[in-house]
Amino acid sequence: MALHRESEMFTYWQNNGGGTGFGLRPIINSLLSQVVVDHLDILGRNAFFTNPYAYYGAAGTASGFSGIGSTDIISTEIIDSIVLGMNDRDQPFAPLPNPFPMGNEPICITTQGVMFDLKREAVDDNGHPTFVDVQKYAAPGPLITGEVGMWRGVRFVVNNMARLFNVGEVAEQTEIKAALRPGDGALDPEDANLKVDEVRRVGQPGATHWVTVTDASVFAAGDIITIHRLKHDGANGRGVVDGVDYEDPMAQHARVYSVTTGGPERLILEEPYMMVEENGTGLETDLGGTVFGYVTKGQHVHTATFINPNYNGLICGVAQPPVFYTPLAVDDYLSMYRVNIGSRTEQSVCAKTENCWNSLKSHSHNVAGNSKREGSKIVRIGKSAAELLSAVA
Repeated sequence: MALHRESEMFTYWQNNGGGTGFGLRPIINSLLSQVVVDHLDILGRNAFFTNPYAYYGAAGTASGFSGIGSTDIISTEIIDSIVLGMNDRDQPFAPLPNPFPMGNEPICITTQGVMFDLKREAVDDNGHPTFVDVQKYAAPGPLITGEVGMWRGVRFVVNNMARLFNVGEVAEQTEIKAALRPGDGALDPEDANLKVDEVRRVGQPGATHWVTVTDASVFAAGDIITIHRLKHDGANGRGVVDGVDYEDPMAQHARVYSVTTGGPERLILEEPYMMVEENGTGLETDLGGTVFGYVTKGQHVHTATFINPNYNGLICGVAQPPVFYTPLAVDDYLSMYRVNIGSRTEQSVCAKTENCWNSLKSHSHNVAGNSKREGSKIVRIGKSAAELLSAVA
């Protein structure tokens, strides 16, 4: 990313009319940084889901996402069983679980929904909670971004990327019948009567403010759907046949604002479709039969990934902030700067590629979640902010 010194003045002048002036550099740091965090979290999540000791459903007997139902929720018994298995394989002489962090605890990256269920079950015989809130041990040692607490020696980190939208059993699916470009699909921001939650105006002027589909009647306002290009092939349990592949780079979930039927079949979303190919296009390639992609409503899957800290499992910037660095100017006028995005964690990973990912394949655990593709991936910062560097079979 390039930054010119005069852009600071221009950005200040443009925004100063609103009473506050911002330079371009802090805007980059504040807005782009979260994009990089999300990107790294997704790549790290998908890598952790590759070749773990998989455990699907409440009983652990399901063969994949298709066997997970609404009654399959996390339990204290599942957590104890997973930690016992990790100790048997990796820490044969590990101490008993401690109520406060000692530095060698397994780390679980999961969702708010999983924590909701766990906290209500983790109580003693008198009904008192046994889950230790992070506030009770925050001072003695460093915390992980998103850490919410401990239970029987496991530290829990909440990350929204652990929730896989619409990847389970398909309830409804329809085809996208017209090209969907970045910025399309949402409300017209120039129509004062169209607001999300009666407050926010979204979308972009000049864009197409709907998604044209084969049948919109199977959806309703408020549905959380996934727009995607790929369908899962059903070759393994990490998805359902013809369902959403969460590794699809063009997949985006969104909430339906309204539905139009009886003529043009259209879905209007609460936010625009923003996924792009490397050339900047969206779902604009005809896949055959005037089909540009799919809209799917299915069962959401909440995952919980248990990582053994003894094998340097917490890597790839997962739950870690990126590091922004602006080197010296590169031109004779000392005006052009390059903004680099890096991570100390990521850099250490690349230094020991094989050892790092072998530890992932051997010592990461995942409840009700996995990935479609085999092999593990290394994350490197590059011209696209983050890209796959290599794969270890």
